Amino acid sequence: MLRVLTTVKLQAHENCSIVKGNECGGISAINTGKIYGCANTGKTGLDTSTVAGGLVGKNSGKIESSYNCGNVLCKINSAKGSIVGLNGIAGTDGVTVKNVFYTAQNSLNAVGTDSQAKADSTNIAYERTVEMASASLADKLNSVTDDSINFICSDFNRGYPYIKGSFLKYSVKSVGSGITLSGNMHSSLNVSYTAYSTDDEQYKKFESLIKDGKILDFYKGTLSDNNGNSAFAEFWCDNNLKLTMPVSGKNISLAVLDGDGGIKYIKPDSFENGKAVFTLSQPTDFALVETSSSGGNNTGNTQIDNTTIKTGATVIYTISFTAIIALLAFAVLKKRVRIEK
Repeated sequence: MLRVLTTVKLQAHENCSIVKGNECGGISAINTGKIYGCANTGKTGLDTSTVAGGLVGKNSGKIESSYNCGNVLCKINSAKGSIVGLNGIAGTDGVTVKNVFYTAQNSLNAVGTDSQAKADSTNIAYERTVEMASASLADKLNSVTDDSINFICSDFNRGYPYIKGSFLKYSVKSVGSGITLSGNMHSSLNVSYTAYSTDDEQYKKFESLIKDGKILDFYKGTLSDNNGNSAFAEFWCDNNLKLTMPVSGKNISLAVLDGDGGIKYIKPDSFENGKAVFTLSQPTDFALVETSSSGGNNTGNTQIDNTTIKTGATVIYTISFTAIIALLAFAVLKKRVRIEK
């Protein structure tokens, strides 16, 4: 069971394990949110379970575009279902089960017969579970899901379709102050940059750490989802995002905090039409810094000198090798002189 209680949208989750419990579901024991694009291929329930469902034990939310091919066990047959054990536990308002593909082997019902809400005709039963191990089922699932989910059929997972999630897509976002951010990001990610006041504590922290250059501007980055909840960058976007912003000169860098609380300088990748392009590992607070002219015009990452530095041992080996070569050359020359005589 991947979740005991689901109250929000649960998407692209797959369970292949045996789920045991008094009230259990292959994906969630209780769902009051939304199950979308999920799959269960494991056995759910025991002979002692009181409620068991292939995807959800008790449902008062939405279940869409998913499938179950796992067997379901329960001591109460009327609370056992291939999709849901008990569907509509608090009435039928807001309860939806649609476009779900399920095994009906051994006369297994889509939802338990004690359910207040029944499954409609959009849900498709397979009389033999083995028939679900097919590319045909994967195609049907893909026809009822959006582009964020892709069901794939191969020898993996015993031929049953498995899920390949693709939630991050390339996009270009205007994030305020003339700044744009581009790269692979979730479509629901909102990013905004606002200028810090020079009286702000974060500004003062950066100012105390920046020793090489003058702060021109300082920006605070805010990440949120469509509901205004804070979003963590590592879950919502890929690395190597491109930040483009207007600049008045070329001797500039971005200053960001590194993992040790120090300052890391990022040079521009390029300049074009009065704008500089920088590569960021993720959206973060940054200062636009004017640096000295020496080296400030360089773009791209700092170059690393890969020249091998000879340690003391290396020098000794080099001297020894040179001495041996010299002795051999001297011996050959001496031998030639003797022969000529």
